[in-house]
Amino acid sequence: MIKDNINNCELYFANHKNFIKAFDFIKKAVKENLPVGKYEIDGKDVYASVQEYNSKLSADAKNEGHRNYIDVQYVVSGKEIIEVCDINSIKTKTEYNAEKDVI
Repeated sequence: MIKDNINNCELYFANHKNFIKAFDFIKKAVKENLPVGKYEIDGKDVYASVQEYNSKLSADAKNEGHRNYIDVQYVVSGKEIIEVCDINSIKTKTEYNAEKDVI
Protein backbone atom coordinates (compact mmCIF):
# COMPACT_ATOMS: atom_id res chain seq x y z
CA MET A 1 0.00 0.00 0.00
CA ILE A 2 1.11 3.51 -0.76
CA LYS A 3 -0.32 6.57 0.98
CA ASP A 4 0.73 9.88 -0.52
CA ASN A 5 -0.40 13.17 -2.01
CA ILE A 6 -1.59 13.44 -5.64
CA ASN A 7 1.19 16.01 -6.21
CA ASN A 8 3.70 13.16 -5.88
CA CYS A 9 2.01 10.80 -8.33
CA GLU A 10 4.93 10.89 -10.80
CA LEU A 11 6.98 8.98 -8.25
CA TYR A 12 4.82 5.91 -8.94
CA PHE A 13 4.54 5.96 -12.75
CA ALA A 14 7.34 3.41 -13.10
CA ASN A 15 5.50 0.92 -10.85
CA HIS A 16 2.79 0.14 -13.41
CA LYS A 17 2.20 1.15 -17.02
CA ASN A 18 -1.38 2.28 -16.28
CA PHE A 19 -0.64 4.56 -13.33
CA ILE A 20 -0.20 7.60 -15.60
CA LYS A 21 -3.69 7.05 -17.05
CA ALA A 22 -5.21 6.51 -13.60
CA PHE A 23 -3.66 9.61 -12.03
CA ASP A 24 -4.48 11.75 -15.08
CA PHE A 25 -8.11 10.72 -14.69
CA ILE A 26 -8.11 11.59 -10.99
CA LYS A 27 -6.77 15.07 -11.74
CA LYS A 28 -9.41 15.55 -14.46
CA ALA A 29 -12.22 14.24 -12.24
CA VAL A 30 -11.34 16.67 -9.46
CA LYS A 31 -10.81 19.64 -11.79
CA GLU A 32 -14.05 19.06 -13.72
CA ASN A 33 -16.04 17.85 -10.70
CA LEU A 34 -17.16 14.77 -12.64
CA PRO A 35 -20.48 13.29 -11.56
CA VAL A 36 -20.85 9.96 -9.80
CA GLY A 37 -20.53 7.07 -12.22
CA LYS A 38 -18.26 4.50 -13.83
CA TYR A 39 -15.74 5.75 -16.40
CA GLU A 40 -13.78 3.72 -18.93
CA ILE A 41 -10.31 5.18 -19.23
CA ASP A 42 -8.66 2.45 -21.30
CA GLY A 43 -11.29 -0.20 -21.96
CA LYS A 44 -11.38 -2.84 -19.25
CA ASP A 45 -7.70 -2.32 -18.44
CA VAL A 46 -8.22 1.00 -16.66
CA TYR A 47 -11.52 2.26 -15.35
CA ALA A 48 -12.73 4.45 -12.51
CA SER A 49 -15.71 4.69 -10.22
CA VAL A 50 -16.53 8.16 -8.95
CA GLN A 51 -18.51 7.68 -5.76
CA GLU A 52 -20.12 9.64 -2.95
CA TYR A 53 -20.91 7.86 0.28
CA ASN A 54 -20.67 8.01 4.03
CA SER A 55 -17.75 5.99 5.34
CA LYS A 56 -18.58 2.92 7.40
CA LEU A 57 -17.40 2.35 10.91
CA SER A 58 -14.47 -0.05 11.03
CA ALA A 59 -16.61 -2.68 12.77
CA ASP A 60 -19.14 -2.56 9.92
CA ALA A 61 -16.62 -2.70 7.07
CA LYS A 62 -15.23 -5.78 5.33
CA ASN A 63 -11.86 -6.60 3.87
CA GLU A 64 -11.45 -6.95 0.13
CA GLY A 65 -8.64 -8.02 -2.12
CA HIS A 66 -7.95 -8.14 -5.84
CA ARG A 67 -5.81 -10.38 -8.03
CA ASN A 68 -5.92 -8.54 -11.36
CA TYR A 69 -6.69 -4.88 -10.70
CA ILE A 70 -5.04 -2.29 -8.49
CA ASP A 71 -7.28 -0.06 -6.39
CA VAL A 72 -6.28 3.58 -6.36
CA GLN A 73 -8.32 5.46 -3.78
CA TYR A 74 -8.52 9.26 -3.84
CA VAL A 75 -10.59 11.07 -1.23
CA VAL A 76 -11.70 14.48 -2.54
CA SER A 77 -13.40 15.64 0.65
CA GLY A 78 -13.98 14.27 4.08
CA LYS A 79 -11.88 11.42 5.37
CA GLU A 80 -11.78 7.67 5.21
CA ILE A 81 -9.80 5.14 7.20
CA ILE A 82 -8.27 2.42 5.06
CA GLU A 83 -6.81 -0.54 6.89
CA VAL A 84 -4.35 -2.97 5.35
CA CYS A 85 -3.50 -6.56 6.18
CA ASP A 86 -1.63 -9.48 4.66
CA ILE A 87 -4.22 -11.67 2.90
CA ASN A 88 -2.33 -14.74 4.11
CA SER A 89 -2.94 -13.72 7.73
CA ILE A 90 -6.75 -13.69 7.60
CA LYS A 91 -9.49 -16.22 6.97
CA THR A 92 -11.57 -15.34 3.92
CA LYS A 93 -15.36 -15.46 4.26
CA THR A 94 -16.13 -15.73 0.55
CA GLU A 95 -14.53 -17.41 -2.42
CA TYR A 96 -12.71 -15.36 -5.03
CA ASN A 97 -15.11 -13.93 -7.65
CA ALA A 98 -13.13 -13.80 -10.91
CA GLU A 99 -15.82 -11.81 -12.72
CA LYS A 100 -15.64 -8.99 -10.16
CA ASP A 101 -11.97 -9.62 -9.28
CA VAL A 102 -12.72 -9.54 -5.58
CA ILE A 103 -12.27 -11.76 -2.58
